[in-house]
Amino acid sequence: MAPLTAAEVHETEPFSWHPQGEADPINRKAAVQYLNRMVPPPAGQEWYDGAARRNMLNCDLPMAGINLRGSCDIALCTSAAVRNNMPETGLRIVVELKKDEVNFNSYQLAAELLAANQQSPFLKPIGVMTDLMDAWRLMWAAEDSMNLYYCMGRRAEAIGILRAFLEQELLTPDSGRIMHQQDKGGPEAEVGGLLKRRRLRLASGTREDVANLDDLLDFGGGLGLSDVDIHQLRCATQPVSLWQLASPRLGAAPQNSWNTGAAAEAEV
Repeated sequence: MAPLTAAEVHETEPFSWHPQGEADPINRKAAVQYLNRMVPPPAGQEWYDGAARRNMLNCDLPMAGINLRGSCDIALCTSAAVRNNMPETGLRIVVELKKDEVNFNSYQLAAELLAANQQSPFLKPIGVMTDLMDAWRLMWAAEDSMNLYYCMGRRAEAIGILRAFLEQELLTPDSGRIMHQQDKGGPEAEVGGLLKRRRLRLASGTREDVANLDDLLDFGGGLGLSDVDIHQLRCATQPVSLWQLASPRLGAAPQNSWNTGAAAEAEV
């Protein structure tokens, strides 16, 4: 079920990638322009090129012994945060671009979303991974988990959801918080839905469950972990759960824990 009741936007157009890589300035500039057309920002908000602030998502995860370093490709930020040269304090949406769907990595998006919610906890930002054509993944926090919704082959649906999200979730006049709204019907009224998502609960200590690292370690390179970091994760004996912060639910896959007693650094 879609996370938000929204009309599909059929007048959308696919993005035209330039031959250069997805991180090249020419593609980034074109992508920002594309998002401005397809998902117009509300007043007081703007699409921001993450390359302008490469440490935008730098943060430490409490009690997990992990430092996240890096930025997203594009972000929707409050204009006040951008003017103050602190875009990370006004994050609404973080976007990770991939020219090819085969390179989609939900763990990378989860890491970026985790960092974004750490930086802008009162705005509870959501995440998007997309080729700006027909493959879109939407992710948002649900207190102690991550919800993932696939819009594969349905650009009109994805853009419709993002537009409706920005139209329905208004900010306070100072752009510092989400304005309280009366409950409506539909999936958005359900706890854990897109408009009913809660602040991500931060870890306060260890858990006693045993880690199953196999799935996470398969994506270790996608999170920027070095061979040494991965070895430290495998050899960890004192469990500290990253998924106490957020356990991604990827389709029918079981939830996993990432437990480590050693400090690790990951690039998002």
